[in-house]
Amino acid sequence: MNRDKFFDEEWKEIKKSIKENKGKLNLVDILRIHNYKVNVRIIPKKNWDDTVNKINMALEKANEDILEALKILTEDIDGIGIPIASALLSMRYPEEFTIIDINCIKAILKEHKILFKISIDDYPNYNKFMKEEFAKEKGKYKELRGFEFNMFKRGRKISKKEHKNRIKELKN
Repeated sequence: MNRDKFFDEEWKEIKKSIKENKGKLNLVDILRIHNYKVNVRIIPKKNWDDTVNKINMALEKANEDILEALKILTEDIDGIGIPIASALLSMRYPEEFTIIDINCIKAILKEHKILFKISIDDYPNYNKFMKEEFAKEKGKYKELRGFEFNMFKRGRKISKKEHKNRIKELKN
């Protein structure tokens, strides 16, 4: 199975598991989402049950206060940075949240001359931008994730050097 097909299949399986569990993530879901994004482990401060509960608590707060949810996920749980936190949010609320990724950021900069940073403060604007762009192309994609994955693939083709040059151009 090729890489893109694997990630597409994994996305569908994780989403199915969360739906079957009435929107709650279990330990397996969290580990699969984490591994979906990077190949490192979440290291619990206390024990796995506390970590899973804290993740689910943060996810439940996300629609009310995204910044607070991101702070809980990234500051209270070792091993979760902004990209993993956004992946957890996206899996839990696939129509509300997107996964922040350097490849998408590179594509946005190239195509729209907008630079986002992978930060708690930039995530809400990045997420809003992605949802607005998806809405413009909704007929082309069934789900927000399809649009997002297409942008990811476009950004993957942009070299680090090209991306750095675009950042310099934007700042001048």
